[in-house]
Amino acid sequence: MAIPKFDWEAQQRFLQFYEKERLRYFSLIWGQKKPAIDSWKPLQSRAPTFEELAEWFQEGKPTNIAIICGGASNGLVALCFNAPDGASEFFGQKLWDKLLASTFVVKTQRGPHVYLRSNVLIPGQIIAKGDNSSWLEIRTDGMYIAAPPSLHPSGVLYEAIGVESIARPKNLPAFIEQRVAELGLKARLTQEAPKKPAPAEEYLEGKQSAKFNEIAVRKLLENCAFIQYCRDNAAALTEPYWWAMVHNLAVFGQVGEETAHELSKPYPKYTEAE
Repeated sequence: MAIPKFDWEAQQRFLQFYEKERLRYFSLIWGQKKPAIDSWKPLQSRAPTFEELAEWFQEGKPTNIAIICGGASNGLVALCFNAPDGASEFFGQKLWDKLLASTFVVKTQRGPHVYLRSNVLIPGQIIAKGDNSSWLEIRTDGMYIAAPPSLHPSGVLYEAIGVESIARPKNLPAFIEQRVAELGLKARLTQEAPKKPAPAEEYLEGKQSAKFNEIAVRKLLENCAFIQYCRDNAAALTEPYWWAMVHNLAVFGQVGEETAHELSKPYPKYTEAE
């Protein structure tokens, strides 16, 4: 099988779409899923600069594209099926046909990737079915996906088969939970907690965790330039920044959630339910 050549014009077209949809992206090594940059983690809380993008994506420089999931990309949730008929079985044929006509879907060598958005946090999950230990991967915050027109390690291009838009269905977490139960499947978190906590985790357990969270949130407000920026510019904040702020605070329990609500009140799209 002939390996497809890198298509700079196709990459430019897709990058324009990703920009329009406010997706945050970076470069992968051509034909691989490995980052071509030193570290992508900081991009979860900041957008890449124009200089960085110009360095990563150039004519004559074959690269794959990675899209960061979660709050960095306006609540992006990627349902990655590792079975050709996985999506039609999970959604049901009628809903699957509707999704193909209403959201961005990518055909991969193993199965379709369905791009959706969620207004609430969804944990990263892996769902097994029969002998397929990763029949469905739900990729959210802290994860990324290879996107068109990237080249899969097998030598097959990632192909867009849906529309150039990303749907935001209501109650996506509840729908996923319901379908997993109806199909008799079980989900496991992408990052399983260790059986024996590390010393730092032991400190977070029980009575001391609330105190730790309180101190951590206070230190963020005092020292984190990103949180301070979001606080001071809440009324005009873009949605990806608001999502990133909420996600950064939500990990610190009740005090983090209360602070996120307080800082979000001037944000035009804020509702207490979110």
